[in-house]
Parts: sequence; structure tokens; C-alpha cells
Amino acid sequence: MKTCFFALLTLVCSAFSVFANDTIKMPPHPRLLLNSNDVLHLKERVKHPDFKNIKIVFDKQLAYPTDGQSTDGVPDEKIRQKIEALALMYLIDSTQNKSSGIKAIQLVEKYLPSIQKVKGYHENLHCYEAVFGAAMVYDWCYKLLDSEDKKVLISQMKRVSCLGEYCLERGTPKQYLSGHYGEVGANVFLAQGIATYDEDKEYFDFEYAEQVNYFAKSRNPMFESGTHHQGSQYIAVRYYSEILQAFMLEKLGLNPYSKKISTLAYRGIYQTIPQTNDMDGMAEGDCHNKLGMGYFPYANLAAQLSEDPYLQSYSKLYLSQSENYSARAFIFHNPKIDAKPIDKLPLSRFFSSPSGLMFARTNWDFNRKDYKSNAMVVLMNMREYSAKNHQHLDLGHFSIYYKGHLALDSGIYQGGEFENEWGKLNYVNYYTRTVAHNSILIYDPNEPYPFEGSDKRAVSRDGGQFSLNNRAWNTSKEMFDAGKSAEILAVDIAKGPKPTYSYLKGDMTRAYNCPPNVEIYPAKADTVRRSFVFLNLKSNKIPGVLMVFDKVVSTNASFKKSWLLHSQNEPRILQSAVEFENTNQGRNGKLHNDILLPEPENQEIEKIGGAGKEYWVDGKNYGKATQEDAGRWRIELSPKNASKSDNFLNVIQVMDATSKITPHVVTKKRATKGDHIAVEVADCIVVQHLALDKYNDSIHFEIGKKTKKYKVLITDLQAGTWKVKSPSGSFRSQVQDGSGTLYFESKGGSFQLVPEIPQKIIVNKNQDIIIRNPLSIDRNNEIIAIACEKYKNAAKDLVPQIKCKSTVLNSQLSDGNKDGIWDELLVEVNLKASKTDTLQLNWIKKERVISPQQSTNIRFSYKSKSTEPNAEIDNVSRLRGFTQNSTNPSFQLEGPGIENDKVAFRHFFDKRNSKDVFGKLTNEMVLEKVGLKGSWHNLQDWGMDILQTGGSIGAGGFGIIENNTIYSLADADNSIFNHIEEGALKATYSIQFKNWDCGRLKKDGYELVSIYKGDFFYTEKIKVRLEKDQKLICGMPNFTSDSLYVKVHNSKFSSIATFDKQAQGTSSLLGLAIMFPTKNFVAKGKVNTANEFIRSNFVALDATENDIQTIRFFACWEKTDPRFSSKIGFDTYLQDTADKLANPIQVFILDKTT
Repeated sequence: MKTCFFALLTLVCSAFSVFANDTIKMPPHPRLLLNSNDVLHLKERVKHPDFKNIKIVFDKQLAYPTDGQSTDGVPDEKIRQKIEALALMYLIDSTQNKSSGIKAIQLVEKYLPSIQKVKGYHENLHCYEAVFGAAMVYDWCYKLLDSEDKKVLISQMKRVSCLGEYCLERGTPKQYLSGHYGEVGANVFLAQGIATYDEDKEYFDFEYAEQVNYFAKSRNPMFESGTHHQGSQYIAVRYYSEILQAFMLEKLGLNPYSKKISTLAYRGIYQTIPQTNDMDGMAEGDCHNKLGMGYFPYANLAAQLSEDPYLQSYSKLYLSQSENYSARAFIFHNPKIDAKPIDKLPLSRFFSSPSGLMFARTNWDFNRKDYKSNAMVVLMNMREYSAKNHQHLDLGHFSIYYKGHLALDSGIYQGGEFENEWGKLNYVNYYTRTVAHNSILIYDPNEPYPFEGSDKRAVSRDGGQFSLNNRAWNTSKEMFDAGKSAEILAVDIAKGPKPTYSYLKGDMTRAYNCPPNVEIYPAKADTVRRSFVFLNLKSNKIPGVLMVFDKVVSTNASFKKSWLLHSQNEPRILQSAVEFENTNQGRNGKLHNDILLPEPENQEIEKIGGAGKEYWVDGKNYGKATQEDAGRWRIELSPKNASKSDNFLNVIQVMDATSKITPHVVTKKRATKGDHIAVEVADCIVVQHLALDKYNDSIHFEIGKKTKKYKVLITDLQAGTWKVKSPSGSFRSQVQDGSGTLYFESKGGSFQLVPEIPQKIIVNKNQDIIIRNPLSIDRNNEIIAIACEKYKNAAKDLVPQIKCKSTVLNSQLSDGNKDGIWDELLVEVNLKASKTDTLQLNWIKKERVISPQQSTNIRFSYKSKSTEPNAEIDNVSRLRGFTQNSTNPSFQLEGPGIENDKVAFRHFFDKRNSKDVFGKLTNEMVLEKVGLKGSWHNLQDWGMDILQTGGSIGAGGFGIIENNTIYSLADADNSIFNHIEEGALKATYSIQFKNWDCGRLKKDGYELVSIYKGDFFYTEKIKVRLEKDQKLICGMPNFTSDSLYVKVHNSKFSSIATFDKQAQGTSSLLGLAIMFPTKNFVAKGKVNTANEFIRSNFVALDATENDIQTIRFFACWEKTDPRFSSKIGFDTYLQDTADKLANPIQVFILDKTT
């Protein structure tokens, strides 16, 4: 590959702070973790009976003999604990315990210099804790420090913190949603910054800006769910760090975090199981099984911040486990907060979006520590968004605990074997994958291998789910922008502290189809839906029942569908049933599963596991079972007969393994119309729609004994009023949209339900749309976008029409992902400077729509042998090395062309992968005829090719700068073109690249090119992951112009541009520009050496958080528009465009009364 060296001609460096330093009013010492008012209560607090056990530990740590020096150069937790205990004693009584404060300073000044090396996660943690303890001494014993003490401690705290994974001085890779960056490193930066602020503001200024500008913005939306996004075990360390940071800032009056942060502790309550020998509660995501990560006192902080009485009980319950943090325990736990017993909480809880977890149990038994509790605990997972990192491909998974883990989350996280570590072979190929969970598989034997861990590609196919990113998201915004992996369709929990039923339904279809970040590949699933109905039978013999119902539709009947159930011990396959026990080491649980669908003659049940096959997938075993409750067996239930559409219905009961209890008889009946299934078990009847979709028609079924009273739950109903006729009487009942359920009690027999709402009619509201121009310039023929989410319930035969006064405005329904459902409504509007106007949205029949004139167009076809155009290509691929003869190309325009009413561009679909410009003399669409008659290098009635590109980077072409060397971003193993849309206002196409040449490496990526009516530019989103030493460049030819300049238009957008007589074949003026986000700018430059680019101007851009860069390429020809006959006119257009992009027209949607 040809390369060239370049010099950076312009560098722009910028820095910002979230605050001016003089606006921070830091309170006096002490201010770390407490304030002067808190100190007044410490002497009384240490005597409180809540601290009885922890005080014993504290006294032992206080008495620990040490000279303060680590004997082996690594952090020593016992020394830190001693130092913190001494500092607390001084804080309690600075007069009587002055010697304790002096001793704390002496020891910490010896301890920090003795720490010289850190290896592994736990030493990294202890290193940071050493600095945190030092910050406590600095702050709490501040009056005892002289100037030399302060100098030594500040220097040593900075040095030791830099032995850890993250260091302020050397810079760090930053992740604000997941990863270690937000853990103890951030705690320590903040703690030492608070302590040393009067003498050294560096650490606080840095970390407070990180907290306000990034961490809080990324975390606060996640707190809405009430649970943590890193699973059942990492809630301890990740959530502890997050709430500790909030707690420290709360004490300063500077807390940027949502008050909902405390609600995450409820996850810890609901996942707790009534014993201590098994894995940490109900497993979700990465868990250590019996290894444990230690205790982190998040419950104490959550209770104190919220003063929630239930969390206060939780705080008391685990206070004695704060042994590693005994000095801090007296601060973290406030015994004066009122407490309420945990067993007064409802037994079921749903953790909403962006999560989607439900926990249900039959009893609390928090004080039981053995296997005698009759509590059945169930976890149901329909998580909407996945942050990755420690989360798994486990949507639809359920776990069941009863006197031991029964239906469990299988696999080994760490320990036992080298390849069990995070991101390694066993982790990527089994542990995180869907096959390791109680979910669904759809096996396509040719589907791409997914990525797990951090960009590690698996070598096994399991038929499971995919992630929407190949590594952990850096921010929640990135994650939200990528969209949901699953969607909650219905939730309902019966009223009362002991709910009779708990119901959850979701759609997981997207997770099963290979996303572009893995590979462009056909979908394998049309529908994957699962519902959970948990029934609390309120019995000590069989405490509860879990029904798991699935609707699975594949795109190919040959794709094998499998329903998974994992166990610790070998299952027994019975007639349409499976059962197994867990009696290891005193456990005493048994699970019995009745298989109701597929029908018995269509069931194929395979048992997989045992020695050498514990974690078997795709013909290989990934790891050995070295821990209890890590699973050793699974059953795979599949339909015998190949079909695109299948249902699975399983009814699971639990009981004592050593008893002779017989499972309840389970009976199923189909409704009269055959589209519902009714199930009778114990004293319950549950009726569900086979499609797991909302139903709005009459339902009739017969089930149950006429002399027996049942609790009846009917799901999947359309919201509204329903008339019910049951054996126990007739009544009307209201069904809510969020649940779709109807519950009542009745004797068995014949049931009939009839909706009182018209069938298949959805009310579409007419609406006023208020638009406001925030700029003092007119906005003429500008396009606004209204998201389809506003109208997701619209009837299928209606479309929106927009009017201003009585004039119908040009609009376009845009379907950017080609799923057949419009994503946004584009509308062309005119709005005076700083003015507001009102538009009217009305719903009309599709057949009444008068199509506006098409003002955008995509043209891609093979070269015609005549003057008549060939048929257009919607999608096509090319392989590496493909070339075209420019005098007789394979394609009419040598690739796809895209145009609007102002300008046209073409994209060379060969190994060049660059673009060219056609200047236009007409508003009509012209690309269909370009290249069929005459040469586009000669001026014709429509216009001409106006840019010399041969040998250059082209019109907005891309490259990579790596070690001062430029590489073209052009050829790939496979390049796939897709026509996405064209219409009155917008056209879009994409090209996906497999193994794209990206410097020394090959990467997957894509280019997404759009053009809007009226613009003299195209908009491009390019996605490619850069390495740390790489920058993306975007360029344009400079054969005839040396006028390159940079323009910073506003804080959001800048441009590089040239303006000269550079229109090829004429002596006319042409302005070229590349507009990009200001924050991403690194440098502008020129290439003048003869190579693949020959002569090109370019801008170098920094990598973005989500690896997507957005640029706009301008081509402004004076023959198209006379304002481009001067540089002032060209610059004004660039400036106006940048200002409009930075200040879009504001849109407010108001409902009318109809």
C-alpha cells in the first residue's frame, strides 16, 4: 500500500471546566464523608447497639501492631484499617485522642512510601484504598498537619494512586457507564481532591468535572430502573463506588446524582436467598459462585442518603459485614433513621426500563441461613438495554431457587482454569452466551460468530443472541442510541404484600438477529416472545408455580429451535415432563416441569451434560465444573417437525426432594377459536394468547371443575372494557394498557369474554405541532423530523398529513432501517427569524395521499449498452480488488449516485471507494440519464462533472493517519451496497465493509450517505473503530487551489474549505468544504507527494465514543447558484448551515381534544 508522510499545519487545543474555581465553596475540614455537624454525633454513635459487632472488629484493628511499613512493597489492608481507626478516634475527641491523630499521620507517612508495586485486581483495589485512607487522615487530622506533612502526603497520594489502573498524571482511557474507570479510581481521585482542595485543586477540579459532565449524565438515566446494570454481583463494587461518589458530593452540597440512586439497593434485597453457602443470591451476569468479591457497604449509604426505612433495615442486617471498613461503618450507617421490617415489603418487584427484571418469591426468611426455608425465589429477565461488560446474552432467562438452586445460570466466571477468566475462551464461547441460560436458541448453522468480552470473536455457534456492540458502551447515551435489545410488552403484579401472581411479557426478536456491528447477515428470527406467570400458591408443600410461554417464529423452517433448562444434577426425562433434584451438601430442592407445548408427538428432548460435557456447545466443552451451583446439565426441548412458527409452554413446580409430595396435575385446554391456551394447575387458571400479542376479539374456553373455586388470570388483552361471563357470574372489567390482564375468582366451567371496544380500531388523535425558530435568521424550506414513537399506535391504513393554515406541506415518511415501519416523519417548513408557528397534523387514508414531487434520488445500475437505462440495483456486493475501466465501467455511474434539486454526487463502487461531484443546472432529477449519452466531462443541459478526483482522496473520501503515515480507507474483503430510501425530502444509501483496510489492521465498518432537499451537501456517517494511535481523515482534492482554510462556525461545528476557480472543465468558481464536529478536530493538512492521493486537503479527526463520525461535504458551484460567485456568499452559506445545525427548529407536539 502506498503511503505518505505529512505535517500538521494547524493544531487546535482546547480545555474546559464545568465550573470556575472560585464558584466552589468548599466547607472547612472535616469535609470528607462527613461534616462538622456529623462529628458532634460520633461519640454517641459508636456506643449504639447497631455497632456492637463491628465495634469489636474496630477495636482489634485499632490495636493491630505495625510500624506502618509494608514488608513486601504491596498494599497491606491491616495497616490501612489501623490508620483509619486512629483517625476516627481523633475525630471523635480531638483533645483526648490527639495522640491517635498524630500516630495516624506518622503511620500513613510511612505506609504510602512503602507501597511500591501493585499486581492484579485486588492489589489494585487495596492500593486505591490506601490512598483513600490517607485522604481521610489528611482531612480528619488536618489541624495536626504542618506544611511538610501536607507536601509529603499530597505527593505520596498522587504517586500511589498512579500505581493503580488509572492515573491522572498519565491520562486514562475513560468509560462512564461500565468498566473499572468508574470504580475505586474515581473514589480516590474525588476523596484526595476533597481533602487537599485548599492546597492542591488539581484532583478535585478534574474529578468533579468528570462527575458532573460525564458520570452523572451517563448514570442518572440508568437509575430510573431501580437496579444496577452490571448484574447481581457487580452491584456490590460498581454500585458501591457510584453511591459513595454521590455521598461524598452530597456532604459538600454538590451532588449531581438523581435521588433514585438509593433505590438500586432494593436489587440486593430482592435477589437475596435464605442461606449463605450458595452463589451471591439470584445470579445475573458475571458471578463468582462461591468465590465472592467481598462486601461493600452500599446498603448503609443508600439508607442514609434516602432515609428509606426498609433500606435502613437492610443496612442494619449487613452492618456486621463491614469488617474491611470498620472505621467508615460508623459514618456510613446512621442508627437514628427509622426502620421497617423487610418482610413487610411486597414479595414481588419489577425493575423497569432500561432494565426489565422481575423478582418474585413466596417468603422472605432473611434470617434463615440453612436449607430449611420454604421460600421459593424466582428471577425473570427481560432486560431492554444491555450495557455489556459483565452482562450476558441472557434475555428471557429465568432462575429458580428452592432449598438450593434448581433452574440456574450455568458456567464458570473465574477460577479453576486459565481460560475461565473474563473475556477468555470459555467466557466468550459459553459463559456469557445464551446457551448457558434458561432461554431460547434458534440455530442457523451458518450465522456469524458473535463478539463478547472486549472485541473477542467467539469460535462457537449456539443459536443464541447477539450484542449491539462488540465491547462495553462508554456512555449510556451510546447504548440508548443503539436501541433496545428487547422490549417489555406487559407487566402486572397482583395487589398486596403477598401477590397471588406476577406477570411479565417481552419481545426479544432483535437480540436474535445478527446486528451490523457483528456482520451484515440475514435475520434468523421474525418473532421471539416470552411470557412469565409466577403463581404464589401460599403452601409449604408446593410453594409456587412458574409458567414459561414462548412464541418463536424463524425465517427458515430448518433452523432448530431449542428451549433450555439448566440444572446442577442430572435430569430425568419423563413423559412430557422433566424433573431433577439438588441435594448436594444438604440442599433439598426438587423441580418438576410439565411440557404442554409442543404437543407430545412433536417433542424432542435432549439431555446434555455430565463429566466432559458440562458446558458443551458446538461440539466442544468449554471448561470444567469446579464450583457448586455452576450447573452441570441441561435439557434442550425442540419440536420434531420443522416449522417456521412454534410455541413452547412449560409449567414448573418445586417441592422438597426428600418428600413424597406429588406435583399438581396440570391440564391444558384450547379456546374454541384455537388461538388461546388455558392451563389449570392447583387452584389457578391462566389463559394466554398463542401469539402473545394483544387480542381484541371474543374468547370462549372451558376448563376446571364446576365445584372448585379458582383464581383466574387472562393475559394479552387489548386495553378497554371487557364483558366477562363466568360460572360464578357476569361482570364488566377494565383492562389496562400496560398489563393487558384481567383477574377474578370463579368456579370452573365455561368462560366467555367479549370486548366492548370496536375491533381493530385505534383512535388516532389530530394534533397541533408548535415549531419555534431559536435563530434570528429566516429558515426557508428547512426540514424537521418527528420521531415515529409519537405515533406507534397509529392504524395501519392511515398516514399523517401536515398543514400550515390550509396549505398541505411536503412531507416524507422515512424508514431508515428498512423494517417496513416508518421511523420519522420529515416535513418541509418555512419559519421567520425568532418566530413561532403552528402546524396541524391530521390522519388520512393512504389512498387520499397526493405524492409530492420527488426532490431526492438514488441511481445505481449496471452500464447500459444503449441509451435506455438499466433497472436499478437495490443491493449488491463486491469483493476485494474490484476495478472498473473508466471508459467502459461496469456501472452506469461507476457506482451509486445520489442527488437532490441542487447537486449530485457519485460513489465509486470499487477499490477506490471515493466520491465525485456533478454540478447541476436544473432542479429535476437527472442521474437516470447521466452517462448514457455524451460525456459527463462536457457541459450538458443538466450540468456536468465538475471535480477532478483521479488519484486524490475524492469528495469527502476517508483515510487513517497512523504514526504520521496516511492510509486510504478504501478496499475491503467485501463491500455491500444497500438502497435505503428516496423521496420528496431525503435519500439514503449505505455501504457495509467487511475487513476494511484500516492502517495496519482490518476492521468492519460502514458508510451511511444521505442527502436532503435543498442542500448543497451530503451528510455521511462513517463507523470504524480506531486504535489509540490512529486518527480519521476526511479530504477533498486540491489540484487547482491552495486556498485551504479552517472556519470555526460555533462551539459545535467547524469546517475546512477551499474556494477558487476549481470546477473541472470550466473556469468557474467552486466552493468545497467538509463540516465536522468542532470537538473532534485535531488538525488540517495537505498531501502533495505523488501517491494514491497525489494532491489532497484533509482534516484529521479524533475518535468518537461510539466510533461513528459525522461529516458533511459541500460542493457549491456558481453556475447552480449565483451567491457562490463570491467567497462571502460561500462562507455565509457555510455559517448559516452550521448555525442551523447547532440550533435546530424546536418542535412541540400538543394533543387536541377530539
